[in-house]
Amino acid sequence: MPLHFSNIPPQKIRTPNFKYSNGTPKMRIRVYLYIRAENNKSIYTVICGKYAAYIKGQGNSLGAFRDKDAELCGVVINVKHDDNERIKYDKALHISEKTATIHRLMVAIGGNELSDILGTKQFWEMKMGTVHPRYRRKGLMPELIKRSTVLAKQRGIEKLVRFQTYNKALKEPSKMDGFEVIRHIELKNYLDPVTGQKVFSGMKPPNDVQLIIAKTLT
Repeated sequence: MPLHFSNIPPQKIRTPNFKYSNGTPKMRIRVYLYIRAENNKSIYTVICGKYAAYIKGQGNSLGAFRDKDAELCGVVINVKHDDNERIKYDKALHISEKTATIHRLMVAIGGNELSDILGTKQFWEMKMGTVHPRYRRKGLMPELIKRSTVLAKQRGIEKLVRFQTYNKALKEPSKMDGFEVIRHIELKNYLDPVTGQKVFSGMKPPNDVQLIIAKTLT
């Protein structure tokens, strides 16, 4: 079935056909900690809630749409760096201690030091990327990343960065499409700085390593 790729127009995020079921991205460390709420949300809910402001304000996000009815089949949310936006795990305690635990991991791996780690403030963080189950294994995500790369270059962005919980980036660097591992934590050895516990010690391969990966565009 024909698909087309484009920026996600702000007016699209409130239309009914933007919603589909069983297409929710699952963050492996969230699933491990039994944070269930995300499993029940559609892409529509996730985008209209957490990411709507980025889509409206920045215009950097890309979607794959089915030509027949403009159904969203895949999406990448690209967010330009902002020095004022930092991971504050203490602020997440009102959500849940488990969410705060994940925020502490993101800080430990360098989530608040990305501009220093990357050597530039001109980067996009790929906050979310997912493809509806019906359209997986059809090359949509590589195409969305490719088009994100082109758009980022056009807008003067020097690097793309992503967080992943996936060890194959370490084992198969030839399949990373230009992304390189710049930070990683073996989750079995990670000690939570507040509890002192190895909270992710039971994570199994290939989801046993937390990574930051980056792609240089210039």
